[in-house]
Amino acid sequence: MRLTRRGFLRQVALGAAMAAAVGALTACDLAPPPPTPRPLPTARPRVEPTPPPPTPTPETGAIARIVLEGEDFAPVGPGWQAIAAGRGNYMVDTIGASHISGGTVLHAPADAIGARAVLDTVVQRAGQYHLLTRYEYPFREYHARVGITIEQADRPPAHLEIGAPGATRSWFFGVNDAPWHEFPTGVEGLVIESSPLDLVAGPARVTLEVLDGPEPAADRNLDLLLLTTDVEETYRSRGTRAYPILDEVGLAAAGRVFMRITNPADSGESMNLEARYTIWSPASARPGSTSPAATPPTRLTFSSTRSTTARIGAR
Repeated sequence: MRLTRRGFLRQVALGAAMAAAVGALTACDLAPPPPTPRPLPTARPRVEPTPPPPTPTPETGAIARIVLEGEDFAPVGPGWQAIAAGRGNYMVDTIGASHISGGTVLHAPADAIGARAVLDTVVQRAGQYHLLTRYEYPFREYHARVGITIEQADRPPAHLEIGAPGATRSWFFGVNDAPWHEFPTGVEGLVIESSPLDLVAGPARVTLEVLDGPEPAADRNLDLLLLTTDVEETYRSRGTRAYPILDEVGLAAAGRVFMRITNPADSGESMNLEARYTIWSPASARPGSTSPAATPPTRLTFSSTRSTTARIGAR
């Protein structure tokens, strides 16, 4: 069959069109797939450090507290001396109630009659106070008499006495106030005597003196004195009931126990930390036990950014 000029041109045009179509399809097949989009980086939140607890200041209506540690008293002559727990006091490694503030007591032998020690302090607010004296009372019908004198300018000194066998003392583990308690495992901890006082604002000098008595005498081991305007002693119904005075001492000495963690400036990281502690968790807190139940853990949380120091106080 003879191919005319017009037919030849038609076939050439058709072939060129087919070649172009095949080339386009081939190009589509060989083209690389579009890149997989990357997730946007998540901005790290800025973590602000926890500021240190503020220093408490007295406010009208708030409870004022002044803690006077036994080891801070200055002996006047022989007799009194500060000793570490376990170095001459009675209650060492007893069951659960022999906690000693600061790990040190002010000690005087039983026969150190007339020995004196003094400490100066400042009363920030005038008013009615209770003086809570915490000391060891190891033997029934013994005495551990100590005279306490508080002197302020332009007024008569206040004289108090603690440690008589018949004195009413507050104890621990929920037992009632009484001169003495017979515990099945023996004496387990320190006691509190409370005395009312009327104080004015300003300097005050506190003097301790070992007193004599007709009964057999025990050594004097004084942990602390606590002056408080909580004359109703509401601390007894606040906090853990196992040993409520410990909560009150913790409030009076806020910030004395603390944890500090430093995040180095070159660490390049922020951090978060959570800590838990239990104030009291007796082994005897079990079904049917008359002991107070264990308190739930207290949680402390704080954060630190780079090149900052985080500090938090705890009782």
